[in-house]
Amino acid sequence: MKKQENVQKNSRKRRVLPILVLIFTLFFTGRVYSVLAQEPEISDTAVILYLKEGGITQKQLSVSGLPKGAKLSWSSNDPSIVTVDKNGLIAAAGAGKTTVVCTVTLPDGSTKKLKTSVRVRDNICEITLALVGTSRVNALRKAVDYELSYTCRTVAGTNRNTSNVIYYEVLTPKGAVSVNASVTDGVFRASSCAPYIVRCYAFETENAMKKWLTDRQKYSGYVLASDSLNLTVTPENFRTETTILSDWQMELPPSYIVEEQDSGEGGTIIGISALNSEKLAAVSNIQIMVDKTGDTPDFEQLKRTMKLVYTKKMLQNSWKAVYHAGAATIKSFSLETTELGGKSVVRLVYEIDLKNIRLTFEEAADIEISRLSFRNAIYTWYDGDEHITVTVTDALENLQPNISDAAERLVESMCQAR
Repeated sequence: MKKQENVQKNSRKRRVLPILVLIFTLFFTGRVYSVLAQEPEISDTAVILYLKEGGITQKQLSVSGLPKGAKLSWSSNDPSIVTVDKNGLIAAAGAGKTTVVCTVTLPDGSTKKLKTSVRVRDNICEITLALVGTSRVNALRKAVDYELSYTCRTVAGTNRNTSNVIYYEVLTPKGAVSVNASVTDGVFRASSCAPYIVRCYAFETENAMKKWLTDRQKYSGYVLASDSLNLTVTPENFRTETTILSDWQMELPPSYIVEEQDSGEGGTIIGISALNSEKLAAVSNIQIMVDKTGDTPDFEQLKRTMKLVYTKKMLQNSWKAVYHAGAATIKSFSLETTELGGKSVVRLVYEIDLKNIRLTFEEAADIEISRLSFRNAIYTWYDGDEHITVTVTDALENLQPNISDAAERLVESMCQAR
Protein backbone atom coordinates (compact mmCIF):
# COMPACT_ATOMS: atom_id res chain seq x y z
CA MET A 1 0.00 0.00 0.00
CA LYS A 2 2.82 2.39 0.94
CA LYS A 3 4.63 1.50 -2.24
CA GLN A 4 1.57 2.42 -4.28
CA GLU A 5 1.25 5.78 -2.47
CA ASN A 6 4.91 6.61 -3.14
CA VAL A 7 4.47 5.85 -6.80
CA GLN A 8 1.49 8.22 -6.97
CA LYS A 9 3.46 11.01 -5.19
CA ASN A 10 6.39 10.63 -7.55
CA SER A 11 4.01 10.69 -10.49
CA ARG A 12 2.51 13.95 -9.29
CA LYS A 13 6.00 15.45 -8.79
CA ARG A 14 6.96 14.49 -12.30
CA ARG A 15 3.87 16.25 -13.60
CA VAL A 16 4.33 19.46 -11.45
CA LEU A 17 8.06 19.91 -12.07
CA PRO A 18 7.80 20.62 -15.84
CA ILE A 19 5.03 23.11 -15.16
CA LEU A 20 7.15 24.99 -12.60
CA VAL A 21 10.14 24.98 -14.93
CA LEU A 22 7.96 26.36 -17.70
CA ILE A 23 6.57 29.14 -15.46
CA PHE A 24 10.04 30.19 -14.23
CA THR A 25 11.42 30.05 -17.74
CA LEU A 26 8.64 32.23 -19.13
CA PHE A 27 8.97 34.67 -16.22
CA PHE A 28 12.72 35.17 -16.47
CA THR A 29 12.93 35.13 -20.26
CA GLY A 30 10.02 37.61 -20.34
CA ARG A 31 11.92 39.98 -18.04
CA VAL A 32 15.08 39.60 -20.07
CA TYR A 33 13.12 40.23 -23.26
CA SER A 34 11.45 43.32 -21.81
CA VAL A 35 14.86 44.70 -20.80
CA LEU A 36 16.34 43.97 -24.19
CA ALA A 37 13.31 45.48 -25.97
CA GLN A 38 13.27 48.73 -23.87
CA GLU A 39 13.59 51.81 -26.08
CA PRO A 40 15.20 55.15 -25.15
CA GLU A 41 12.58 57.70 -24.09
CA ILE A 42 12.84 61.46 -23.52
CA SER A 43 11.46 62.84 -20.26
CA ASP A 44 9.18 65.47 -21.88
CA THR A 45 7.73 65.63 -25.38
CA ALA A 46 6.13 69.08 -24.89
CA VAL A 47 7.33 71.94 -22.68
CA ILE A 48 6.20 75.54 -22.06
CA LEU A 49 8.81 78.08 -20.95
CA TYR A 50 8.55 81.79 -20.19
CA LEU A 51 10.75 84.79 -20.83
CA LYS A 52 12.04 86.32 -17.60
CA GLU A 53 9.49 86.60 -14.77
CA GLY A 54 6.11 84.90 -14.87
CA GLY A 55 7.02 81.20 -15.10
CA ILE A 56 9.68 78.56 -15.72
CA THR A 57 12.56 79.90 -17.83
CA GLN A 58 14.63 76.66 -17.85
CA LYS A 59 13.96 72.92 -17.74
CA GLN A 60 16.20 69.86 -17.54
CA LEU A 61 15.48 67.15 -20.11
CA SER A 62 16.70 63.57 -19.69
CA VAL A 63 16.58 60.24 -21.52
CA SER A 64 15.69 56.90 -19.93
CA GLY A 65 16.08 53.34 -21.22
CA LEU A 66 19.63 53.83 -22.49
CA PRO A 67 21.79 50.72 -22.99
CA LYS A 68 25.31 50.83 -21.60
CA GLY A 69 27.66 52.74 -23.87
CA ALA A 70 24.98 54.89 -25.55
CA LYS A 71 25.87 58.53 -26.23
CA LEU A 72 23.66 61.64 -26.36
CA SER A 73 23.93 64.90 -28.29
CA TRP A 74 21.47 67.80 -27.97
CA SER A 75 20.46 70.51 -30.45
CA SER A 76 17.79 73.19 -30.92
CA ASN A 77 16.12 73.81 -34.26
CA ASP A 78 15.99 77.53 -33.43
CA PRO A 79 18.48 78.76 -30.80
CA SER A 80 16.92 82.24 -30.99
CA ILE A 81 13.88 80.73 -29.25
CA VAL A 82 15.37 77.93 -27.12
CA THR A 83 18.96 77.04 -26.29
CA VAL A 84 20.13 73.64 -25.00
CA ASP A 85 23.44 72.63 -23.45
CA LYS A 86 25.33 69.32 -23.69
CA ASN A 87 23.49 67.97 -20.65
CA GLY A 88 19.97 68.64 -21.97
CA LEU A 89 19.22 71.83 -20.01
CA ILE A 90 16.93 73.98 -22.16
CA ALA A 91 16.48 77.74 -21.62
CA ALA A 92 14.09 80.33 -23.07
CA ALA A 93 15.77 82.81 -25.44
CA GLY A 94 12.89 84.38 -27.38
CA ALA A 95 9.13 84.07 -27.82
CA GLY A 96 7.92 81.42 -30.26
CA LYS A 97 7.82 77.68 -30.84
CA THR A 98 10.58 75.28 -31.87
CA THR A 99 11.88 71.72 -31.35
CA VAL A 100 14.74 70.41 -29.25
CA VAL A 101 16.31 67.20 -30.63
CA CYS A 102 18.27 64.60 -28.70
CA THR A 103 20.28 62.26 -30.93
CA VAL A 104 20.96 58.89 -29.25
CA THR A 105 23.90 56.91 -30.65
CA LEU A 106 23.56 53.25 -29.65
CA PRO A 107 26.53 50.87 -29.04
CA ASP A 108 26.04 49.25 -32.45
CA GLY A 109 26.47 52.66 -34.17
CA SER A 110 22.80 53.18 -35.03
CA THR A 111 21.07 56.43 -34.04
CA LYS A 112 17.66 57.43 -32.78
CA LYS A 113 16.26 60.96 -32.60
CA LEU A 114 14.04 62.00 -29.69
CA LYS A 115 12.14 65.29 -29.96
CA THR A 116 10.62 67.79 -27.54
CA SER A 117 8.30 70.54 -28.71
CA VAL A 118 9.03 73.78 -26.80
CA ARG A 119 6.86 76.91 -26.73
CA VAL A 120 8.27 80.06 -25.17
CA ARG A 121 5.76 82.64 -24.00
CA ASP A 122 6.29 86.34 -23.40
CA ASN A 123 3.08 87.37 -21.71
CA ILE A 124 1.56 90.84 -21.88
CA CYS A 125 1.81 92.74 -18.58
CA GLU A 126 0.44 96.13 -19.72
CA ILE A 127 -2.03 97.03 -22.48
CA THR A 128 -3.42 100.36 -23.72
CA LEU A 129 -6.54 100.58 -25.87
CA ALA A 130 -7.05 103.27 -28.53
CA LEU A 131 -9.33 104.24 -31.40
CA VAL A 132 -7.78 104.37 -34.89
CA GLY A 133 -8.24 107.27 -37.27
CA THR A 134 -10.03 109.76 -35.01
CA SER A 135 -9.24 111.65 -31.82
CA ARG A 136 -12.90 112.51 -31.24
CA VAL A 137 -13.77 109.48 -29.15
CA ASN A 138 -16.79 111.28 -27.70
CA ALA A 139 -18.31 112.29 -31.01
CA LEU A 140 -18.79 109.00 -32.85
CA ARG A 141 -21.71 108.16 -35.14
CA LYS A 142 -24.07 105.24 -34.93
CA ALA A 143 -23.98 102.47 -37.54
CA VAL A 144 -20.37 103.38 -38.39
CA ASP A 145 -17.40 101.02 -37.97
CA TYR A 146 -14.50 102.27 -35.84
CA GLU A 147 -11.29 100.30 -35.70
CA LEU A 148 -9.70 99.71 -32.32
CA SER A 149 -6.02 99.14 -31.69
CA TYR A 150 -3.85 98.41 -28.70
CA THR A 151 -0.26 98.78 -27.65
CA CYS A 152 1.27 96.48 -25.09
CA ARG A 153 4.33 95.79 -23.01
CA THR A 154 5.40 92.25 -22.26
CA VAL A 155 7.22 90.74 -19.30
CA ALA A 156 10.44 90.73 -21.32
CA GLY A 157 9.99 94.42 -22.15
CA THR A 158 8.94 94.15 -25.80
CA ASN A 159 5.81 95.67 -27.37
CA ARG A 160 4.81 92.66 -29.48
CA ASN A 161 2.00 90.22 -28.71
CA THR A 162 3.27 86.80 -29.74
CA SER A 163 0.59 84.42 -28.49
CA ASN A 164 -1.74 86.03 -25.96
CA VAL A 165 -5.49 86.20 -26.57
CA ILE A 166 -7.26 89.60 -26.54
CA TYR A 167 -10.92 89.78 -25.53
CA TYR A 168 -13.19 92.83 -25.97
CA GLU A 169 -16.51 93.74 -24.39
CA VAL A 170 -18.76 96.83 -24.46
CA LEU A 171 -20.47 98.03 -21.29
CA THR A 172 -22.95 100.72 -20.36
CA PRO A 173 -21.83 103.44 -17.88
CA LYS A 174 -23.45 101.35 -15.12
CA GLY A 175 -21.32 98.31 -15.98
CA ALA A 176 -23.90 96.14 -17.74
CA VAL A 177 -23.08 94.48 -21.05
CA SER A 178 -24.43 96.68 -23.82
CA VAL A 179 -27.02 95.30 -26.24
CA ASN A 180 -26.64 98.29 -28.58
CA ALA A 181 -22.91 98.14 -29.28
CA SER A 182 -20.25 95.48 -29.76
CA VAL A 183 -16.68 94.86 -30.85
CA THR A 184 -16.13 92.31 -33.62
CA ASP A 185 -12.64 91.52 -34.89
CA GLY A 186 -11.37 94.68 -33.22
CA VAL A 187 -14.05 96.94 -34.75
CA PHE A 188 -16.49 98.94 -32.58
CA ARG A 189 -20.02 99.58 -33.86
CA ALA A 190 -23.09 101.03 -32.09
CA SER A 191 -26.72 101.00 -33.15
CA SER A 192 -27.85 103.85 -30.88
CA CYS A 193 -26.54 107.15 -29.49
CA ALA A 194 -25.23 106.70 -25.96
CA PRO A 195 -22.03 106.62 -23.90
CA TYR A 196 -20.18 103.29 -23.89
CA ILE A 197 -17.20 101.73 -22.15
CA VAL A 198 -15.04 99.43 -24.28
CA ARG A 199 -12.75 97.11 -22.34
CA CYS A 200 -10.05 94.79 -23.54
CA TYR A 201 -8.39 91.97 -21.61
CA ALA A 202 -5.24 89.96 -22.34
CA PHE A 203 -5.09 86.23 -21.54
CA GLU A 204 -2.32 83.70 -21.88
CA THR A 205 -4.50 81.22 -23.79
CA GLU A 206 -8.03 80.87 -25.12
CA ASN A 207 -8.72 78.24 -22.48
CA ALA A 208 -7.77 80.73 -19.75
CA MET A 209 -10.17 83.26 -21.28
CA LYS A 210 -13.02 80.73 -21.37
CA LYS A 211 -12.52 79.81 -17.71
CA TRP A 212 -12.53 83.49 -16.74
CA LEU A 213 -15.80 84.01 -18.60
CA THR A 214 -17.44 81.23 -16.58
CA ASP A 215 -16.39 82.72 -13.23
CA ARG A 216 -14.66 86.10 -13.32
CA GLN A 217 -14.06 86.28 -9.60
CA LYS A 218 -12.63 82.79 -9.25
CA TYR A 219 -10.34 83.15 -12.26
CA SER A 220 -9.52 86.83 -11.92
CA GLY A 221 -5.83 85.96 -11.83
CA TYR A 222 -6.08 84.73 -15.43
CA VAL A 223 -6.29 88.34 -16.68
CA LEU A 224 -2.76 89.37 -17.64
CA ALA A 225 -3.64 93.04 -18.29
CA SER A 226 -6.66 95.19 -19.16
CA ASP A 227 -7.62 98.69 -20.26
CA SER A 228 -10.80 100.64 -21.01
CA LEU A 229 -11.85 103.35 -23.43
CA ASN A 230 -14.81 105.73 -23.02
CA LEU A 231 -16.70 106.29 -26.28
CA THR A 232 -19.79 108.41 -26.88
CA VAL A 233 -22.00 108.03 -29.92
CA THR A 234 -23.81 111.32 -30.67
CA PRO A 235 -26.38 112.48 -33.23
CA GLU A 236 -24.83 113.53 -36.53
CA ASN A 237 -26.55 116.90 -36.53
CA PHE A 238 -27.40 119.10 -33.60
CA ARG A 239 -29.11 122.47 -33.30
CA THR A 240 -26.99 125.59 -32.87
CA GLU A 241 -27.63 129.21 -31.96
CA THR A 242 -25.73 132.33 -32.99
CA THR A 243 -23.44 133.59 -30.24
CA ILE A 244 -21.18 136.64 -30.12
CA LEU A 245 -17.65 135.80 -29.04
CA SER A 246 -15.55 138.96 -28.94
CA ASP A 247 -15.71 140.16 -32.55
CA TRP A 248 -16.72 136.72 -33.86
CA GLN A 249 -20.27 135.69 -34.61
CA MET A 250 -20.21 131.97 -33.84
CA GLU A 251 -22.65 129.08 -33.82
CA LEU A 252 -22.84 127.17 -30.54
CA PRO A 253 -25.27 124.51 -29.29
CA PRO A 254 -28.01 126.04 -27.11
CA SER A 255 -26.78 124.05 -24.09
CA TYR A 256 -23.40 125.84 -24.30
CA ILE A 257 -23.16 129.20 -22.62
CA VAL A 258 -20.52 131.93 -22.62
CA GLU A 259 -19.44 131.88 -19.01
CA GLU A 260 -17.03 134.81 -19.07
CA GLN A 261 -15.57 137.28 -21.54
CA ASP A 262 -12.66 139.50 -20.55
CA SER A 263 -10.75 141.87 -22.82
CA GLY A 264 -7.73 143.92 -21.88
CA GLU A 265 -4.25 144.92 -22.95
CA GLY A 266 -3.10 141.30 -22.80
CA GLY A 267 -5.81 140.15 -25.17
CA THR A 268 -9.21 138.53 -24.90
CA ILE A 269 -10.16 135.51 -22.79
CA ILE A 270 -13.48 133.74 -23.34
CA GLY A 271 -14.84 130.88 -21.20
CA ILE A 272 -17.55 128.54 -22.48
CA SER A 273 -19.38 126.03 -20.30
CA ALA A 274 -21.69 123.21 -21.20
CA LEU A 275 -24.86 122.36 -19.32
CA ASN A 276 -25.49 118.74 -18.43
CA SER A 277 -28.81 116.89 -18.46
CA GLU A 278 -29.70 118.50 -15.11
CA LYS A 279 -29.04 121.97 -16.56
CA LEU A 280 -26.03 122.40 -14.32
CA ALA A 281 -22.60 123.51 -15.47
CA ALA A 282 -20.54 120.46 -16.44
CA VAL A 283 -16.86 120.04 -15.62
CA SER A 284 -16.11 120.09 -19.34
CA ASN A 285 -15.37 123.53 -20.77
CA ILE A 286 -13.76 125.52 -23.59
CA GLN A 287 -11.33 128.38 -23.09
CA ILE A 288 -10.45 130.83 -25.89
CA MET A 289 -7.48 133.18 -25.63
CA VAL A 290 -6.63 135.83 -28.25
CA ASP A 291 -3.52 138.01 -28.06
CA LYS A 292 -1.59 140.25 -30.43
CA THR A 293 1.66 138.75 -31.73
CA GLY A 294 3.57 142.03 -31.89
CA ASP A 295 5.82 140.45 -34.51
CA THR A 296 5.36 138.88 -37.92
CA PRO A 297 3.59 135.57 -37.27
CA ASP A 298 5.88 132.55 -37.74
CA PHE A 299 3.86 129.35 -37.91
CA GLU A 300 6.92 127.09 -37.95
CA GLN A 301 8.13 128.74 -34.76
CA LEU A 302 4.69 128.17 -33.26
CA LYS A 303 4.96 124.45 -33.98
CA ARG A 304 8.43 124.25 -32.48
CA THR A 305 7.28 126.09 -29.38
CA MET A 306 4.32 123.74 -28.91
CA LYS A 307 6.61 120.71 -29.13
CA LEU A 308 9.00 122.17 -26.59
CA VAL A 309 6.41 123.42 -24.11
CA TYR A 310 3.66 120.81 -24.23
CA THR A 311 5.44 117.60 -23.27
CA LYS A 312 3.93 114.60 -21.51
CA LYS A 313 5.95 115.34 -18.40
CA MET A 314 4.85 118.98 -18.27
CA LEU A 315 1.18 118.08 -18.70
CA GLN A 316 1.32 115.32 -16.10
CA ASN A 317 2.93 117.61 -13.53
CA SER A 318 0.42 120.40 -14.22
CA TRP A 319 -2.59 118.15 -13.79
CA LYS A 320 -1.15 116.58 -10.63
CA ALA A 321 -0.64 120.02 -9.12
CA VAL A 322 -4.12 121.33 -10.02
CA TYR A 323 -5.97 118.27 -8.70
CA HIS A 324 -3.53 117.35 -5.90
CA ALA A 325 -3.35 113.91 -7.49
CA GLY A 326 -1.10 111.10 -6.38
CA ALA A 327 -0.45 109.98 -9.96
CA ALA A 328 -1.10 111.27 -13.47
CA THR A 329 -0.68 109.25 -16.66
CA ILE A 330 -0.80 110.64 -20.21
CA LYS A 331 -2.17 108.37 -22.93
CA SER A 332 -2.78 108.77 -26.67
CA PHE A 333 -0.57 111.86 -26.93
CA SER A 334 -0.74 113.41 -30.42
CA LEU A 335 0.72 116.72 -31.64
CA GLU A 336 0.08 117.47 -35.31
CA THR A 337 -0.62 120.16 -37.90
CA THR A 338 -4.03 120.07 -39.53
CA GLU A 339 -6.17 122.21 -41.82
CA LEU A 340 -9.39 123.62 -40.36
CA GLY A 341 -11.51 126.25 -42.07
CA GLY A 342 -8.75 127.00 -44.56
CA LYS A 343 -6.08 127.74 -41.93
CA SER A 344 -3.11 125.74 -40.64
CA VAL A 345 -3.73 124.77 -37.03
CA VAL A 346 -1.47 123.03 -34.51
CA ARG A 347 -3.62 120.52 -32.65
CA LEU A 348 -2.57 118.69 -29.50
CA VAL A 349 -4.84 115.89 -28.28
CA TYR A 350 -4.22 113.69 -25.26
CA GLU A 351 -5.89 111.65 -22.55
CA ILE A 352 -4.97 111.85 -18.88
CA ASP A 353 -5.82 109.55 -15.99
CA LEU A 354 -5.60 110.98 -12.47
CA LYS A 355 -5.51 108.78 -9.37
CA ASN A 356 -5.86 109.47 -5.64
CA ILE A 357 -7.24 112.99 -6.06
CA ARG A 358 -7.84 115.42 -3.21
CA LEU A 359 -9.94 118.51 -3.91
CA THR A 360 -9.55 121.19 -1.25
CA PHE A 361 -11.97 124.00 -0.42
CA GLU A 362 -11.70 126.97 1.91
CA GLU A 363 -15.13 126.59 3.49
CA ALA A 364 -15.85 122.89 2.98
CA ALA A 365 -14.32 119.53 3.73
CA ASP A 366 -11.84 118.02 1.32
CA ILE A 367 -13.16 115.62 -1.31
CA GLU A 368 -11.20 112.48 -2.16
CA ILE A 369 -11.69 110.78 -5.53
CA SER A 370 -9.96 107.55 -6.54
CA ARG A 371 -9.81 108.27 -10.27
CA LEU A 372 -10.71 110.87 -12.89
CA SER A 373 -10.16 110.71 -16.65
CA PHE A 374 -10.11 113.55 -19.19
CA ARG A 375 -9.66 113.83 -22.92
CA ASN A 376 -8.28 117.22 -23.83
CA ALA A 377 -7.29 119.24 -26.87
CA ILE A 378 -5.38 122.44 -27.59
CA TYR A 379 -5.81 124.25 -30.92
CA THR A 380 -3.53 127.15 -31.79
CA TRP A 381 -3.08 129.21 -34.96
CA TYR A 382 -2.49 132.70 -36.36
CA ASP A 383 -5.15 134.98 -37.82
CA GLY A 384 -3.45 138.08 -39.17
CA ASP A 385 -1.47 139.58 -36.30
CA GLU A 386 -3.46 137.66 -33.68
CA HIS A 387 -2.45 134.44 -31.97
CA ILE A 388 -5.50 132.33 -31.08
CA THR A 389 -5.55 129.35 -28.71
CA VAL A 390 -8.57 127.19 -27.91
CA THR A 391 -8.20 124.80 -24.95
CA VAL A 392 -10.79 122.06 -24.49
CA THR A 393 -11.22 120.19 -21.20
CA ASP A 394 -13.36 117.11 -21.78
CA ALA A 395 -14.34 115.26 -18.60
CA LEU A 396 -15.93 112.47 -20.66
CA GLU A 397 -19.40 113.44 -19.49
CA ASN A 398 -22.57 112.45 -21.28
CA LEU A 399 -23.19 115.82 -22.96
CA GLN A 400 -25.34 116.29 -26.02
CA PRO A 401 -23.52 117.26 -28.12
CA ASN A 402 -20.19 116.23 -26.72
CA ILE A 403 -17.85 119.12 -25.95
CA SER A 404 -14.95 117.73 -28.04
CA ASP A 405 -17.17 117.64 -31.10
CA ALA A 406 -18.61 121.11 -30.42
CA ALA A 407 -15.13 122.56 -29.85
CA GLU A 408 -13.72 121.27 -33.13
CA ARG A 409 -16.70 122.69 -35.04
CA LEU A 410 -16.21 125.98 -33.18
CA VAL A 411 -12.51 126.11 -34.13
CA GLU A 412 -13.35 125.35 -37.75
CA SER A 413 -15.94 128.13 -37.86
CA MET A 414 -13.52 130.58 -36.18
CA CYS A 415 -10.92 129.83 -38.84
CA GLN A 416 -13.50 130.54 -41.56
CA ALA A 417 -14.96 133.69 -40.00
CA ARG A 418 -12.15 136.09 -40.93
